[in-house]
Amino acid sequence: MIPQSLKPILWDVDLASLDVKKDKDFIIKRVADKGRWDDVVWLKTQYVIDDIIDVVKKSKNISKKTKNFWLTYV
Repeated sequence: MIPQSLKPILWDVDLASLDVKKDKDFIIKRVADKGRWDDVVWLKTQYVIDDIIDVVKKSKNISKKTKNFWLTYV
């Protein structure tokens, strides 16, 4: 279940229609790039860090600043 606190960064989708497994890449990209610290904490409870890093590395829509954070954070 996606918390309502993520609505500001997932504004263009119906939270109830998102599936944490099926929409993993979309959710990780958005939260990793646009989320607040609390959102990142939630993200880490839902996905293993290797999955988060893989999505961040592959994404062309994530800022360099975000990529650097995630690559040095771990």
